[in-house]
Amino acid sequence: MAMYSSGNVKTDYIDPHVNIQGKRTEFHLNPESGYYSNLRIVNLGANIAAKSFNKLAGVYSLVKHAYLYDGKKEIDSMRFANRYLAFTNCLNSNDVNVSVNRKLVQHAVGYELTGNKLVQPNLRDGTNDGTSALAEKADGVLDCRKLFPILNGLLYLDTSMMKNLRVVIEWESNSQTVLDETGVAYTVVDPILVADEVMDMGTRNQLSKAQGGVAYNAIEHDAWNVAVDRSAGGDAANLAEEKSQSNKIEGFNNKYVSRVLISKAFSNKANYESPVLGFGDLGSVVMHKEKLQCRVNGQNLFSGDGIEHEGYKAKLLSMAYNQVNIPPYANLESVGTDDINNNSVHQGGTLGIVGNKQDQRTGTANWIGFSLEDRIKDLNFTYKRTKVKDTRGVQKNNEGLDIHIYCEVQKQFMKSGMEYEIKYV
Repeated sequence: MAMYSSGNVKTDYIDPHVNIQGKRTEFHLNPESGYYSNLRIVNLGANIAAKSFNKLAGVYSLVKHAYLYDGKKEIDSMRFANRYLAFTNCLNSNDVNVSVNRKLVQHAVGYELTGNKLVQPNLRDGTNDGTSALAEKADGVLDCRKLFPILNGLLYLDTSMMKNLRVVIEWESNSQTVLDETGVAYTVVDPILVADEVMDMGTRNQLSKAQGGVAYNAIEHDAWNVAVDRSAGGDAANLAEEKSQSNKIEGFNNKYVSRVLISKAFSNKANYESPVLGFGDLGSVVMHKEKLQCRVNGQNLFSGDGIEHEGYKAKLLSMAYNQVNIPPYANLESVGTDDINNNSVHQGGTLGIVGNKQDQRTGTANWIGFSLEDRIKDLNFTYKRTKVKDTRGVQKNNEGLDIHIYCEVQKQFMKSGMEYEIKYV
C-alpha cells in the first residue's frame, strides 16, 4: 500500500485501441514503461433485456478466445476460454462463490440447503439465478491471470523489452452460449483494461533485473467430434447399443502435459433448446454408460475400458482439481432411479422438481479430468457411449458431440538482457 500511496504506481484505465462490436477488442499498453502482471478487464458485460448469463460462466461466457501478444509474437493465449472459465468457476469454495464471485462474475454457482430440503443457488444478493432477468446492463471483472497463466509467474511486464504489448479478446457470437435463450440480441459493453503502471524508474530497473526465468503451465486446446447416431425409435434392438470410436490427438505432441480436462457439448447448439437447458453449452453433458480410455505413447493410462463409471470419474476429477462446486446430481444422468424424461418422485437434497420433472441442470456438469504427467509422443482416446432408444426431438444420448480437451502444457519464459524467448519445456 505504501508503494501505491507514494505515487510509485499509477492505476491506468485503458480504453480499447481496436473495438469491433461483438467480434474483437484490443488493448495496447504503454511502451518504454512497466506494469505489474495483475491486469484485469472491468466493465465486462453486455446490454441485454430480461435475460441472464450462462449459469456457470456468467460474464465470462462472452470471451471466446483471448491472446497476449508482443507485436505479432504470442506470449500466451486461451482458445475457447469461456468453456474453460466456466469450469474454473466451480473450483472456488461454495462460500467464495456466494460471497465474492457471484457479484464479480454474475454466475449462479454457490448453493444452500433451503428450508424444504432443496439445494438452490444462494441468491440473497439478487444476482443471476438463471431464471430472473438481469438489469439492462450487467457487467463484471475478469482477472487476466485466469486467461494467461504466464502472468502468475511473470510478476512484472517490462514494456521496454516487450515494446508492443497488447491484450486481444475475441467475443462469443452465439447468444445461446452467452445467455439463457437463443436468438436474443445483445451488445457487448465497451470493456476497460485496468493495469498498475510502475512510474518510478529506479523501481522499474529493480523489478526488471529481479525478473528471471519462469516455468508455467499454459492451457492449450484440441477437440474431436462424436457423430450423431439417432435411434430408430420403435426398434427394440436399438434399446441399448454401445458405440465406440478411437481418436488420435496431435495437438499436444512433443509437449509435457500435466492435467487434462475434457468438456462435452452438443455439436448442434439448437439441442440446448430455448430457454437453454441446465448449464447449457458451457457445461458438460453426461452420456449413458460412457467410457473413456486414454492411450499415451503406446500404453493405456487406465485399466480395462478406462474411466467407465461415474464414481471413478468423479474421484479422478477431484484428485486432479480438488473441490468442484456443483449441486448434487449435476454430474449424473438422473436422481436415484428416476428417468429424467418422466415424472420424478425424488426431491429431498436435490435441485428440486420443475413441471414434475427433474431439474434440467441434472447431468449437465459431467466433466472428465485427470493427471497425465508425461511427454506426449502419441496420444489416443477411445470413447464409448451407449445409444438409447428415443423418440423425442432431442435424443440426448444419441446426438453429435464436440469433445473439448484442455491440457496444462509446461512452458518456460527465458530472459537474457533485454531479449526473451518462450519455449516448451
